[in-house]
Amino acid sequence: MMWCQLFLLVANAVAQKSFDGRYTIMNTVNGRRISSSQSGFRATSRTAPITEEHLWRILPQENQSHIIVNAANGARILAQGSSQWDQGFFAMAQGPVYQDQKWQLQFQEDGSFVFRNVKSGRRIMASGDEKSQSTFGAVPPDTSIDRMQTWWLINQDMDEAARLRWEVQELAERLAETEGSTRDLEAAVIAETAAKSSLRAEKDAELSRLGVELDAQRKLLAVTEEQVQGLHFLLWMIFLSFASLVPWALRCRNRPAKKLPEASCEQAEDQLAGQGLGVDFGFRVLDSAGAHETLRLVKIQCPGVEHRDVEAELLFNGCQITIRRRASQGVEAATWTKRFEFPVQDGLFEFKEDQMRLEHGFLHLVFRAYQFQSRVVRFPKHFALSETDADQWWDYPDGDEKEPKASVVDRTESTASTSAKA
Repeated sequence: MMWCQLFLLVANAVAQKSFDGRYTIMNTVNGRRISSSQSGFRATSRTAPITEEHLWRILPQENQSHIIVNAANGARILAQGSSQWDQGFFAMAQGPVYQDQKWQLQFQEDGSFVFRNVKSGRRIMASGDEKSQSTFGAVPPDTSIDRMQTWWLINQDMDEAARLRWEVQELAERLAETEGSTRDLEAAVIAETAAKSSLRAEKDAELSRLGVELDAQRKLLAVTEEQVQGLHFLLWMIFLSFASLVPWALRCRNRPAKKLPEASCEQAEDQLAGQGLGVDFGFRVLDSAGAHETLRLVKIQCPGVEHRDVEAELLFNGCQITIRRRASQGVEAATWTKRFEFPVQDGLFEFKEDQMRLEHGFLHLVFRAYQFQSRVVRFPKHFALSETDADQWWDYPDGDEKEPKASVVDRTESTASTSAKA
């Protein structure tokens, strides 16, 4: 209650004081200034420069009222009775002073004023900016008071407090806007950084995936190359096998085929079938076709065997091998015998004993393929003295009629001639 009474006393004191000098009337919310010029009666923006048309004199009237007179052209602000806040509100410089030209200045707690018309009760208000003409006018008396109806009175001749207060407020608003922009910028930067991090993570994941796929492709390529090399080796072995069969095929072409009994063929195949290398006394039979001859190689694995432990008995189209391995440290004694008899349909093979060798625990046997050559054998021609009786050679040399001219030499020539004739 005490504060209310104190405020009323201050308000009455301010209302009764005389406003000496010229004032700019500036809205406390948007900073717009009331102006009256040849362009019209309006509220300019806060950024517009202050001219004479922005200066007003506040002249006291009866009943604590005042008239507001423009310092440049003497126009007085008035507000006629109307329900439309932008109608009947203007400034005029002629005629007597009527009640609708008088205003009561209602002091506010922040030091601003509300201009209330004595006759119509309308209050001056400005909202928005200068571009919207309808935002400057006088609101009806039943409208509630808000901040856009409060105005600073700035004495341009001596009072700078209100202007400085407005500038401080404007600076605070700009600072708030700047802080808001800064926060928005920081948020944008953070969002952009997060987006870049996410994109970088996606790129790293994509690169990792591509790297895994590339490794898989490389491994597949390596396996493919190994398979191709194996295929090349297999094709080469097949070629060598066919090449080794060509001489045998040519041999068999000119002779009738001799078919062995099925039991003999199976027995021969079982005879040459081994467990393969990698075990004691395992063996392999391989064919090798060279430029001039075809060889059949037998390779027997026999670790711990010396030359004196090997005995080879020659057979038709093969041989029988006997190996007597003596016991040594970590090696047991063993006796192993194997007959290598090759089927006749494979061709004839001659055992090459000069090429038999024992190296690094392997016994190597070499058989050379050969072709049986058929030929006719006859006795050589023998000399007979009776064959010269029919040549009619009876001439004798002079002085010796008893002996024929033909001597042993003659017989030899006769024999030679007979041989040539034959």
